Amino acid sequence: MEKFEAKFFSMALKLGRMENVNFILYVTENLGVVKRISVKRLKDKLILASTQTEKLNNLTMKGFKCVNLPPFVFSRQELVKIAMASAITAGFLRTGHKVLCIISRKANELVDTVIFRSVGEGTDENVSYEFLKNTNIPAQLMEIMIELAVQIGFQGYEGINIGTLFVIGDTENVLARSKQIVLNPFQGYSEQERNLYNPEFRQAIRAFTMLDGAFVVREDGVVLSAGRYLESSDSNIKVPLGLGSRHSAAAAITKETRSIAIVVSETSGAVRIFKDGQMHLEIQSKNRIL
Repeated sequence: MEKFEAKFFSMALKLGRMENVNFILYVTENLGVVKRISVKRLKDKLILASTQTEKLNNLTMKGFKCVNLPPFVFSRQELVKIAMASAITAGFLRTGHKVLCIISRKANELVDTVIFRSVGEGTDENVSYEFLKNTNIPAQLMEIMIELAVQIGFQGYEGINIGTLFVIGDTENVLARSKQIVLNPFQGYSEQERNLYNPEFRQAIRAFTMLDGAFVVREDGVVLSAGRYLESSDSNIKVPLGLGSRHSAAAAITKETRSIAIVVSETSGAVRIFKDGQMHLEIQSKNRIL
């Protein structure tokens, strides 16, 4: 098995050397692999993604391109999306880059999965994350939340079309400008249990999208509350014609705070992102199930 794994790794690196591959995104806990001569030769093309912050910092000082991953268990597809979002934000990747993603899930593995992606193709890579500037919201969290919002808009919940609103960041000011209209369903749970980086929690949270009001999400992914009524003192907020009160509330709260709001439309399933009182991104739900 070790011989096969080494051969597979060698073949993956060989693919990465091809001219039409701009970067190799290596998602791994096996950071000792950088000592291999075959890896060092690809240093200019290589982007390392891992949860091991201290080791990544040391490798960054040695000239390697590195991005941090949150310490949760993700599927391989999620790992790739989150790592690519981080690399885009770090300035390593941009639209048009061809990326060979190689993944090893365990610290003693070389590689078990190879995926080829093109930045800018598909909803997930087409988000530039420019709207995250001047915020403390990590691209990894925004990638997860956009994916969750798209799923809600596409699938609804138990046969019902639903709309909802997430407000991320600057939570102290957001809470000060909102009030609880139902009992907070997340009161008393640990931060680990109500963290959106946790895939199990993301499945559970969809049940609470039936509640009126907004979700308030901290920059580290912890959901502080659901069922918040957003209060605004700005009567001059304007949203595109045809968008309702949920979108107006999103525009208003992001104008008055340094937050970002994600709205899922109940009528169309479209996902819209607001910052500074303006809509920055719209993702239409294609072939909606309901």
